[in-house]
Order: sequence, then C-alpha cells, then structure tokens
Amino acid sequence: MSDDTNGEMTIETYLSRGDPYRATSHPNPFPYPFQTEALPDSGGILGHQQEIRDILTSKGFPAYPHIRLEKVKKLGYPAGNIATNFLRIIFYDPSSQSADFKGARDDIKRSLIQHGFHDVHVEIVNLSVCFQPSIFPIPPSHEAVPIYEKAEEELLHLLTASLGSSWRMLGLFLVGRTEEKAAPTVVVFVPPVAFHDWSLLEAKMHGIIAAHCPDTAQNNLVIEFMPGTIGAYTSWPSEDTAESSGVGKGRNGVSQLPVVTDDQRVGMGFSIEIRGDMGAGTAGGFVTLTQDGTTRTGILTSYHVVRPATPSEAVARADADGSSPANVDGVAIEFFAPQDVDRTKEALDGALTLDEAKLEDFRVRRKNQREMRGTHNLNVRKAMRKARRSCAVATRTTSFLEQMPLPLGRVVASSGKLLYEDKIHDWAFVEFANTSLRNIFQGNHLSELPSGHRPLDYGLQIPEMISDELPFTSFGTLTKGDFYAKRGRSTGLIGGQSNGVLVNCNWQERDRPRYDENGKQVKAETGHTKEHVIFTKDTLSKSVTQKSFAEPGDSGSFLVSANSEICGLLYGELTSFTGAPEDGYPYIGAGLAMCMSDVLRSIELRTAPRDANGTQTGPGAVLGLANFESWDSEMESPMEVTGEGKEQIYQEKKKRMEVRMKQKEDQEQNQQDEDEETTDGERSGEDGEPTRRNNRPTDIDLGLWN
Repeated sequence: MSDDTNGEMTIETYLSRGDPYRATSHPNPFPYPFQTEALPDSGGILGHQQEIRDILTSKGFPAYPHIRLEKVKKLGYPAGNIATNFLRIIFYDPSSQSADFKGARDDIKRSLIQHGFHDVHVEIVNLSVCFQPSIFPIPPSHEAVPIYEKAEEELLHLLTASLGSSWRMLGLFLVGRTEEKAAPTVVVFVPPVAFHDWSLLEAKMHGIIAAHCPDTAQNNLVIEFMPGTIGAYTSWPSEDTAESSGVGKGRNGVSQLPVVTDDQRVGMGFSIEIRGDMGAGTAGGFVTLTQDGTTRTGILTSYHVVRPATPSEAVARADADGSSPANVDGVAIEFFAPQDVDRTKEALDGALTLDEAKLEDFRVRRKNQREMRGTHNLNVRKAMRKARRSCAVATRTTSFLEQMPLPLGRVVASSGKLLYEDKIHDWAFVEFANTSLRNIFQGNHLSELPSGHRPLDYGLQIPEMISDELPFTSFGTLTKGDFYAKRGRSTGLIGGQSNGVLVNCNWQERDRPRYDENGKQVKAETGHTKEHVIFTKDTLSKSVTQKSFAEPGDSGSFLVSANSEICGLLYGELTSFTGAPEDGYPYIGAGLAMCMSDVLRSIELRTAPRDANGTQTGPGAVLGLANFESWDSEMESPMEVTGEGKEQIYQEKKKRMEVRMKQKEDQEQNQQDEDEETTDGERSGEDGEPTRRNNRPTDIDLGLWN
C-alpha cells in the first residue's frame, strides 16, 4: 500500500488509493464490480479525445485506450442507485502497468474543468490487473493454516477492540485475481463505507501473526480488508443498502424446469415460499420426522425461508421456542413461488414454440421426400419422433404449471432463532398437506453434475457417486476441504468445496438476538460464531475465477458429498462487494452451511417435551430421509429390499421397468408414424400428439388446503 492509505478513511477510499492500476477523481469510489450505462455526450466531452490521448501518452500509457462516457451505479450499495457521471479510460494492455495513473487522472480532470465540464469524474483503470479479487478455499493441510489458527483468537480480540460491531467476517483463504495467482490471505469483511485507519490495523494484525510465527520465510500471509456481508436472504435487497434485510420484491423469477421431470414429477431443490409472501427459498429434500410412534413426511428447509416477515406474537414465539409437533406454528407453504411459476412458463413456452417449429420443418421435409422419392429418410422420422415427444412433454408440463402455486404443507417443526454450541441453527420441517403429494415428487435424487462442477475439477482425486439412478439414503457431516454439490432454487445444480478453516461471522445487530434450547434470549455479544463456508469457481475458463455458490433464494438447499451423503443445509451467503464480475446477481456469494449432525441434534432439542422448568421429559423427534420413489408400484427402493444383493435386485428391477417403458413408448410412436403415413393432414395436432390447442391433460385437483 502507498502512503496515500495512511490515516482514517472509508474502506472504499482505502482500496482505491491502494490500487496502483486504478486512479479516480471520485472521493469515495465504488469498488469493482459496478454497473455502467452509456451517457449521451450532449456537452461534447468526447470531442476532446485527442487532447486526452496526448496527456495519456505523456504519462507513459499506450496510444489506444478505450474512452467511454458512462453513468456508474452499484446496485444494493449505499447511494449506489444514484448514477454518477464518469469519463472512464480503460486499458487491458500490460504495458500500461508502469504508467503514471494518478498524474494522468489529475491532468485530464484539470483539462475537463478548463473546458467547462465540472460534473464529470475521471477514472483511469487497467481492468486486467486492478483490484478484483476472487476468494478460493484454502486446503486444511496448507502450511498457512496452523499459523493463522495460533493467531486467530488475538486477531478476533483486536478486531472487536478496534472496530466494535463494524466488521462482518474473519477468515483464511486463498485470494487472487485468478486461482493461479491466489495466495494465503487473512480476509476481513467490513460494512460498506466503514471508516477506520486501515493501514494501522493491518500493521497490528501483521504484528500478532509475526509474534506467533517469527520466521518470515514461513509467515507470508497477506491481509486484505474488503466490503462484504453475511446474511440469510430470500430475495434481492430492496433498499439501497448492501446490508439490508434482503427480503425485497425485486428478485426476478427463476425457471424451475430443471427440477421437473418429463413425467411431471418434482425433484429436490425446488422453489417454495410462504403463501402470500414475495420471498422465495429452496426445499432441500424429502424427509421424515418420527416421534412417539408417529411419522410425518415433508421437506426440510431453512427457518428464515418460512418465517413471516410481518412481526406478530406467533413469529416471536417461534423465534424463541421454535416449533414442534406439540407446538405447531402452522405457517402455510406453497410451491413454486409465483414469480418462479411465471418464469418457468415463459421458458417452457419458448421451448415449445421452438419444438413446434422444428416439427413443422420436419413435416415439410418428409412430405417433399415422399413426393420426390416415394419414401422418406429414417433420420427425419427419428427427429420428428423426438420433436413430437418433446412437444408432448412440454404440453403436459404446461398443464401441470397451470395449477401452481400448489399447497405444499405447513411448518410443524423449526429451529427458530436458535444459538446452540456457538453455532447458528436455521432449519424448518414442512409436513405435506396431503399424502397424495408423494405422487408429485421424485424423491431425493440429483442428476449427473454438470461439466466443471465435479470433484476432479477441484483437484480432488475422489470417486463421484452422485447419480439420478439411486436415492440418497444417509446423512453425513461437513468436512473441511471436501467437495459438495447442491441444487438451489436460484443457482441450480453446482459443485463446490468447503474452506479448510471455519470462518468467524460477526452478525449484524438485527441478527444478534438469539435463543437457547430453553427459549431464553442470549445475545452474541462477543460478536461472532464459527461457520462452514462453501466456494465454487469457473473451472471451464482459462483464467479460473470465483463464482457464486449461493444467491438469495438458495437457502434450504441440501449439501451432498461425493459419496452421496447429505451432509449439510445451506442457510445463508457470505457476500463480497468487490471481486470478479458475476452474471445475474450483482455480487458473488459463498455458501454458509449447517452440518447435518448439528441439524439432527437441534431437531431433537427443539421437539423434545419439557416440563414447566424446562427439563426434558422425553425423547425428541428423529429426522430421516423419505424413500418414496417415482417408479411403478412393482419397483422397490434399495432400503425396502433386504438381504444380500439388495442393490443388484434393485438395479435388475429398474432395468426391467425401463425396458418395458421404452417398449411401450416405441409401440406408441410406431403407431403414430403408421397413422401419419395414411393421412393427408400435415398440420400440428393431427398426428395424435397433444399440442397447445388440443388434448390438454386433465387439470390436477389436489384439494390440499382445509
């Protein structure tokens, strides 16, 4: 850092002054990334480009910069919704790195003022090397880990003494512009516009680390302060502050087609919301809750997903005591969230229009072939069959979506705002409103992980056993450095890796009131809890950067290990307001997660009967995995088959079922092809397949709400 970073200043000014590849005339500039929009050159600033280029050349810059007149915003940031006018001069050429950024900025700003342009700021930046850090998980075996762990408690005391509640996270990671350049770094998240002498605080932190590791050859830890936050959000923040509650109405809908099968069954990781609310979350998976001989079936998600935003006595009671079958809060949950239903319909309509156009094109080609040759190409026939099948599936799915949002059930057990063993607990069990819902859901499966999101993509030489052929049958525990996959409502099916060190989360004031297992209020006065965090990255690019593992709406997702155990429950995001650009949501989020062993333990605590003194008088509920399947009634799940070779028996039955289903489909398609050969009708809808205009499937009438 330069001398310009000495003294008290905002975190934004500190980062800007310390970046040798960025110079801006704005006194409190937004950190990257931010949003830009072309600004009309009504005053003629760009008419002075030659003068600007001459100044740049005199300061050692290459001859051909990108000169843009733009409005700059940073959505969700304090004052970030107010556009600021900038003349932005952008370089990507490495030869600009040794140029005089600040001198050029000052000369160009003076020139603009001389020409009468007083309301435009100047920014000169090399976007290929400026401060846009990606955060990657550090392996638990990294040599920096024991050094950090020795100094961790003293670092926490220093942050609390220096910043009070004005810090959000302390952790050890690998940080760099790309994964290749990432180095072990102690990262401190602070709220936007936080004010402090950051250089002095950095020096004190280095002193603590050096005291525990005086060997400078081993002690090479970097320290970075960044604006960032921690939280549990069901949608994008609606206010203009990055640390708002996050329960706003600005979140766009997300298509749920990836969780709907061709036979209109819904898989784990689908969209849910409180009936009549506007936030959305994720149904992690299908579970059972057993207590006193009674077994209930439903889904597990996060408590804040099913917690009404409007204060009430019932909400306050659920916050303190949680919910249990003996003390049901009864919040009604539905699926999919209305905004997601609309977006899914849009996506489906687009796919159906495309398939219908393909089908019509194949019909014309087949007709022409018959007229010219007296026969038609087998490949065209196969393509028609595929297109017809796709149209039929889309039509049935459209009818299925017309019934949504559908009633899912009511909350009968939840953690409330439980703080237990210095960890956040955030879970809720929603019991199905009707047993017929089993016929809609597919069960606890994940399809094959997409390219770039498999263990090998993270350098982990472990077998991947995640498959849509078998349901998940057991719980596991989160382990530092391990690979995990999840399907979330917002980010879909992706893989990631847990950090090798737990992070210290210092919660905002509104999140600090918590309750113990007896419903008594406790407050995280020390300011922090230790939490698991999961990261993902763009492994398919040449330069690997960080990507979002979690975004608002993903809370409630199950974390599944490479060996197909459900090990964690995603409940929040660790969000940096500076870093690599991200599509869609403005900022990159890592995932905050509960270990399933903690979930199981707190479920037992919250549901156990107690006397007037709070003494437990009986066992609590036991969480299990629901094993209902989408197969034919003849089909048994692996857990229902007993004795040796149960897996082999299961697979053999599954193959027989698939063969019979394929034979039936082929017979139906062959009959349709024969019918088409003997008819003159070539219009859509005359070949026996349902389209948008005929043969709509019977509407679903579940009648689930009382």
